[in-house]
Amino acid sequence: MSVFWCPGDRARPVLRVSSPGDPDLRNEPVDGFPGALLFRKPSRRPLPVVIVLGGSEGGSLFGRTFGPWLASQGYAVLVLPYYAPDWGSEKLPGLPVDFADIPVDRLTAVRQWIEARPDLDRRRIGLYGVSKGGEMAIIAASRFPWLKAVAAIVPSDVVWEGWGPNVKEDDTRSSFSWAGKPLPFVPYEAMRETIAALYRGEARTLRAPHERGRAANPARVASATIPIERYRGALLVAGGGKDETWPSAIMAENIGLTRKRNGLSTTVLKFPDAGHGLSGSGWEPENYPRMASSPMATAHAQMAVRKAALDLFAKALR
Repeated sequence: MSVFWCPGDRARPVLRVSSPGDPDLRNEPVDGFPGALLFRKPSRRPLPVVIVLGGSEGGSLFGRTFGPWLASQGYAVLVLPYYAPDWGSEKLPGLPVDFADIPVDRLTAVRQWIEARPDLDRRRIGLYGVSKGGEMAIIAASRFPWLKAVAAIVPSDVVWEGWGPNVKEDDTRSSFSWAGKPLPFVPYEAMRETIAALYRGEARTLRAPHERGRAANPARVASATIPIERYRGALLVAGGGKDETWPSAIMAENIGLTRKRNGLSTTVLKFPDAGHGLSGSGWEPENYPRMASSPMATAHAQMAVRKAALDLFAKALR
């Protein structure tokens, strides 16, 4: 396991980024996957593929921003929405509106679609997930040996409780499922109360219900821990020490330690002063009232994460 404590505001990584207005960049909708898009540049050879999973914002919002940049680096990037909440701006019939029992095994159909495309290389497939998409990416890595490289940014080492407008009771639904069955999960503690308090303008964080739920349910943590030691491919995880959504730095470190105990290497990036938004361009720092994280540290972390992800995919997929 390679662990790097990046020193917040003092870190100034340099990264060359192709223009988002790259005239050679193409995109196309993907039949059978609502809202999915494939970004790529012309190539005479089959391109390696990176599947991109956004977070709990749902839809394709994150992927539409991140996908063109990554595709400009020489990858075919498949932006894959897997959930579209009713409150979101993007309506995608056919996708769940609740973040509950999201089928991770849907990626099997994605791989089949890739295999049917002669312009895509089925032997070189990677995955990039952020936040809840990072949680899904860690689950997928533990179950799909065909994934050659996985970047899970502000991820989770456990499966968490599900939620949504149709989930009326607490501690009843999992965030993710496999083969039609919900995966074991860790429940939150007082999440609804916390959200109501935030709407009233009170100084609360979503991190607290995660931490309290985890502390109160050690047996369920054990059953919900994702067996990432099963994954033998290249892995990058990154977390922010002042992440107020959930304790991503701690959970990223847990993933690395689990793999280290099993003789597996992991690149673990922990940014002590950064927040949750580590998947950005370096020009998109978090800056909200009362936020504990440093906007500058988060912006520097975004640049470091992008460079690390490029290194990961270059080594494993090129």
